[in-house]
Amino acid sequence: MRKSLVCPKCQGQRFFEIDKMLVPNYEFANSFEPFTLTAAYTETGQVTKGFFGGAEMARIGAEASAFVCAGCGYTEVHARGLDVLEELASKGEGGVRVVDARVPSQGPNR
Repeated sequence: MRKSLVCPKCQGQRFFEIDKMLVPNYEFANSFEPFTLTAAYTETGQVTKGFFGGAEMARIGAEASAFVCAGCGYTEVHARGLDVLEELASKGEGGVRVVDARVPSQGPNR
């Protein structure tokens, strides 16, 4: 839909583009954070300072943008930062796995 500029559901040609989807941040009042398709806490490679030390952790997530048909509301959600999804898949985190149709053993019904 984003490329063809035609809605596959109603053939509409007027759209809303949401460059960066946001959701309320429940830790801080009156603020927002990026909507992510998935997220995980993962090691940054740094060591925390303090009494116990240990690996520093950070939240990473694949942010999303959207394209919405103004006629019927049909919505396409697009991932931003495919490198984050690749990292999560390689670590087995965030519920992400790679499905490669070119490899028969990796199909959706493996």
